Amino acid sequence: MLSIITCTYNPNPIIFNRLIKAINGLIIPDNATIEWIIIDNNSNQSIEKLFDFSFIQIPQHHIVEFKPGLTSARIAGIKAAKYDWLVFFDDDNEPANDYLIKAVEAISQFPQTGAWGPGTVNVEYTDKTTPQWLNKYKSIFQQRNDEKVKYDNNSWWQFCYPFGTGLIIKKIVCEEYILRVEKKHYLLSDRKGKSLSSGGDMQIVYTALAMNFYAGVAPEIKLNHLISKSKSNQNYIARLLYGSAACNLPAYFQCYPNNFQRPEYPTTKEVIRKCYYFFKVVLLKDGFRELHFQFSRYLGELEGIVLLNRDIKKAKFVLIIERILKLR
Repeated sequence: MLSIITCTYNPNPIIFNRLIKAINGLIIPDNATIEWIIIDNNSNQSIEKLFDFSFIQIPQHHIVEFKPGLTSARIAGIKAAKYDWLVFFDDDNEPANDYLIKAVEAISQFPQTGAWGPGTVNVEYTDKTTPQWLNKYKSIFQQRNDEKVKYDNNSWWQFCYPFGTGLIIKKIVCEEYILRVEKKHYLLSDRKGKSLSSGGDMQIVYTALAMNFYAGVAPEIKLNHLISKSKSNQNYIARLLYGSAACNLPAYFQCYPNNFQRPEYPTTKEVIRKCYYFFKVVLLKDGFRELHFQFSRYLGELEGIVLLNRDIKKAKFVLIIERILKLR
């Protein structure tokens, strides 16, 4: 019994129609009950009216969530879901037609695992004019090609843990996640406005681990991650790296407060020394683009420390650099 949930806000029409077509083409496992919940996070135009869902055989539920942000939309979807397992497809995902078949197989074979993800994610840049250099950075958009089933329950993040793309997870885990959000134990938000944080994705998986479930990926579970022109550029990737780096430590310590170790914020001199290293070594060796990306990730790590230490104030020049690079 599977509830598919898609949260969307002003989706790219061409890409979203590919998701709709893929949903319609899904092979339903024997004796399975399926529903598709579409959460319209207050888009400029009604998703239900703008797109054609009439040919979809799976029962659908369209919900408008007026509170902005992926976290709010995701919670609305979880609360509306009827069934025991949830499958999250983003509005730029294109699952293989046997996605649910392979998901059910993994669930059946490894009952101790409460969170699954696709072990095969193919990143596709949908714009034909996308520059070739972007092929080097597909992993940033969650491309993966695992060769075998992998799972673990180590509290520290492991490479085999699933990303948010195509996440398959027990509903009881998501209900616990909602409870912790509502009790203010979890304070991170997912994508909202200009923020590209993925903290909620991580905290859902961490919640499964905290409930003594395992989390893993299976290569037979496959989907395409469709990247539009608005995302396939240097500035977007830099913001994505910044947002991801900023949420790593807060996501973990909010889930495991008993493990909390207050990280030290580097001195101004140490930050300047690190910046000097980036310009002297990274710029000369790998060029401005790689400098931009590594710098953005480093600044994100500093932001993560600030999120854990609210009494810390960033150096003014760090704020200026963040503003210049348009990371916030």
